[in-house]
Amino acid sequence: MSMGATTATFPNPSVTALNNFLSVKSIDEVINESVTQQISKLENERLNNRKIMWRLVEVTVCLAKCGKPFRGHDESSHSFQKGLFKEFVELLSRYDMVLQNHFENGPKNASYTSNRIQNDIIYSIHSVLLQELKHNIQQVPIAIIADETSDVGHHEQLSIVVRYFSTALNRPIETFVDLKRMISVTAESIFKSLENVIEQFNLNWNSVIAVCFDGASTMAGNVAGVQAQCKMKNENILYVYCYAHCLNLTLMDAVGASTKNRQQNKMVFDFLGTVQFIYSYIEGSPIRHAIFERIVKENGSKLHTLKSSSQTRWACRSEAVKVIKSNYNVLLEALEEITEKCLISEMRAKGKGILHQMKTFEFIFCLTMMQPILEMILKVSTVLQTENLDLLTAMSIVKSLKSSLSSMRNSPQDEEFHKVFKKAVTMCEENNIIIPKIKNRKVSCKLDDTPLSQHTYQTQNEYIKIEVYFSTLDILMNSMNERFQQETVDIICAVAKLINLEFNIESLNLFQRFFHVVAENLEAEITILKNMKDTPRPIGNSVSTIHEWLDWLSIKGRADIFKQFLQVLRIFVVIPVTSCSCERTFSKLSIIKNKLRSTMSQDRLNSLLFLFVEQKMTANVNIDEVIDQFKLMVPNDRRLVL
Repeated sequence: MSMGATTATFPNPSVTALNNFLSVKSIDEVINESVTQQISKLENERLNNRKIMWRLVEVTVCLAKCGKPFRGHDESSHSFQKGLFKEFVELLSRYDMVLQNHFENGPKNASYTSNRIQNDIIYSIHSVLLQELKHNIQQVPIAIIADETSDVGHHEQLSIVVRYFSTALNRPIETFVDLKRMISVTAESIFKSLENVIEQFNLNWNSVIAVCFDGASTMAGNVAGVQAQCKMKNENILYVYCYAHCLNLTLMDAVGASTKNRQQNKMVFDFLGTVQFIYSYIEGSPIRHAIFERIVKENGSKLHTLKSSSQTRWACRSEAVKVIKSNYNVLLEALEEITEKCLISEMRAKGKGILHQMKTFEFIFCLTMMQPILEMILKVSTVLQTENLDLLTAMSIVKSLKSSLSSMRNSPQDEEFHKVFKKAVTMCEENNIIIPKIKNRKVSCKLDDTPLSQHTYQTQNEYIKIEVYFSTLDILMNSMNERFQQETVDIICAVAKLINLEFNIESLNLFQRFFHVVAENLEAEITILKNMKDTPRPIGNSVSTIHEWLDWLSIKGRADIFKQFLQVLRIFVVIPVTSCSCERTFSKLSIIKNKLRSTMSQDRLNSLLFLFVEQKMTANVNIDEVIDQFKLMVPNDRRLVL
């Protein structure tokens, strides 16, 4: 080795080993990192699974709030009848990477599109909304509305609606809460169903201020009816006989639908039977309807479809009568052509019978008389069926109807009758219809042996006025006075005075009994309100008047000052007027449970109906809470970690 050569260096094994040892992580650190990575992976997987569930819940909400069916006839992968739920999910998966990745790479036993998963999602949404509703009606006065019907599966269903005051909206709200299948429709079984709902929402009967049912003896009985059993739980509960049902029964009384008035008002009864017969005859055959439609076009008239007379909603007969009056000449021409060309003797005879009835003075007069009466009743019936109607407005519109009928009955020198009679005579002359002369029949001596007491009519005018016109209006007004005389009338009058800052001792006692206020404190608050400069002075006794007071009391801490006054108004607007909310539920029930969906379970039916009826709540449901509820519905963990 030369003197100038560089000395070679060799790595020290000890140093290398030491450096390697110092650079390697400890076993604890390695384990911690592995656990952290595993937890992060699981969390990402969980969040991704929740994204999948978000989309499935959104599809469920969309279908449920629209009342659409979920299931299909054949849900296999190659079927074209998988049902809307699977079809929607597959459509979304074409454009959404989360769902696409889930169906392509996810576990095949956890696609979450099966019928059981669909039911679990529906029940989860329903449960979350019920919890929200349960929170809203705690510690507030409520009213219970109930009615029953039979569905397409021949099951008797009881619809239950709760009305309460929402402090957030400062207005009363009616919410559907439950649909109970009734094995028996006795008062005891119906009351037990109501009691189950009270227990389900952790309420007590002291918070119930009113119940609203129809007038059936099972519901309205004073001794053993449902309303009587409710009053056993709380004697201060008010029973409201549905105003819409009252008006319907009033009209039934007037047109002779009840046995006691049928003989008294035979002409109107026969007239409405002819109206229904006309509809059945024309619309019962496509050929006869085509002839009617062709003649309408030839005359340059607008086609008004003939309406059937409902057996339960008598106010709808207004539309049937109105259409016949507007199409009278066209109907005569159509019936004449039908009877001429008809090859079936039975149908020809029926057509001639209808023609004969339509060409009588009695039919023309009833057509002219009943059309304005039914029109007024239809208007009032429509108002009574509006949502969130209060008692003041309802009583006001009913009084207006009474006043209108009274003015027709008691007009000076019978002007209103003469107008109707003149219109009928003019219509008869235009159609060459003979006005018959009056035929006086002597009363048998076995019935009345005093000739001086027997009254005979001298003219057709006099006979029609007394036996038909006055009779119909008298029965209508008497029936309205009888059926609308309810136990809430005194409270309505007292509140009408209160919103105008007027009161007496009787009204204060009523408020103290039913609205749980202290009479002396309420009197003091009314006195202060009278002397305040910025107190609103609303005019009238309507819902707008009460709303104006509620809005005024809700600002600047006035609610704390006038607690008693505010409490009376809040409780009063909670008292229901009609059971139309239940009727609207039945309309949606016929969409949810139809001939093609008649075998679903009661729980699924109840949940779907709730989501369909309460569409606003369904659309705004908290989906994270739904997923959490869905996760807890099974005792073991879900196959997808949520």
